[in-house]
Amino acid sequence: MNLCCEFTKSLIIVFTAFHIYFQNTPIRDAGSLLISNVIGNVMMLSCCAYTELATKKCKSIAMSLTKKLTTKLSKPERSEIKQFLLEIETCPIRFSICEMITLDSTLPLKYIGLLISYSIIVIGFLDLLEGKNV
Repeated sequence: MNLCCEFTKSLIIVFTAFHIYFQNTPIRDAGSLLISNVIGNVMMLSCCAYTELATKKCKSIAMSLTKKLTTKLSKPERSEIKQFLLEIETCPIRFSICEMITLDSTLPLKYIGLLISYSIIVIGFLDLLEGKNV
């Protein structure tokens, strides 16, 4: 839910910038909106970074457990480790929002791409409304 709010705030920032550019009129509170948007985006980036770190740490734990299998272990310990590794293999650890948006290092790039796409659409509509030919 927070990601949707941050995306909406980012779109508002883009629309505000276009309004200022095309109308040459200042809009009040644009600075506070920009600061709140930057803070929200930093929070999203830190969340993505932490989930990426957690996923990498889980993979490194699995690798170290695989190496541990080559050492002398008792039969119950060996079967526990194998069972745990099988569980990690079949159900890899990933973080997502409602199983729709994966939280990883690619999310900020997808987010920026979406902002650019919507910005291009807004520019097209603004040109159409002003009667300019594209």
